Amino acid sequence: MRARISYSLAPDLPALELVCADYEAQRFRSHWHAGFTIGAVTRHAQGFRCEGVEWTAGADELIVLNPMQVHDGYSLGTGWSTRMVYLPEQTFAHMLGAEAGAAGTIGRFERPVLRDAALHALFVAWHRAMDGACGVAENALTRSLFRRLGLALTASAHASPTAHDAARSERLGALAGEGSLTADERAVPASRSTAWRRSKRELGLAPKVLTSQLRLIAAKRMLAEGASVVDAALECGYHDQSHFSREFAAAYGITAGQFRRVQQDRQRG
Repeated sequence: MRARISYSLAPDLPALELVCADYEAQRFRSHWHAGFTIGAVTRHAQGFRCEGVEWTAGADELIVLNPMQVHDGYSLGTGWSTRMVYLPEQTFAHMLGAEAGAAGTIGRFERPVLRDAALHALFVAWHRAMDGACGVAENALTRSLFRRLGLALTASAHASPTAHDAARSERLGALAGEGSLTADERAVPASRSTAWRRSKRELGLAPKVLTSQLRLIAAKRMLAEGASVVDAALECGYHDQSHFSREFAAAYGITAGQFRRVQQDRQRG
């Protein structure tokens, strides 16, 4: 991965992660985030596959991904620059001024790409202003941005998860919370195996990819709690430090060391 990346947390709202990155050669493997992901491409364009459909996001378009929405990401040949924010559903609801009880109560985005030049510009301005800022939730830009995002959710309220999507999200969330797999899911993946077919059918991920994602979620949780990069890697089954670093960067766009340093700075501050 060749990239220049800035990663930060809002001091008074550490669950909100801000990333600013310039990618030259980067391909994100299929993965998901527990909360909402919102981003703006600020240079060239980005391609990604989400729920089996290919998408392109460029100027004037926002990437808006729902919790547990499986996706990847890749360059369209010239690299790209992006500003992203990752935030849990409860935090998103707080910013909207809404309550989030059961999953899906604040609605979902119907499509992962939202074309709106004014909203794109507002998001970029907000992202720049919020890097390292305090009082994020009460900021005027925050209120303006999330009011607009809330309207996008309201307009697509019928896009609440289907029974299949809800079951898959619940399963992914449970697996991520447990950090473990069933005996079937730990089986060596093979194209003819029951485990492989079941994982692909129910979760949209092959067991090998699913297992890797769960290991990375556990490692990220350990790093956030203060573990060293070496300890997190070993505890989660990575015996090759460089392999762990590549896997972490391929999923999150930042290195494990960068993620840990920002967490340490927050804890010291």
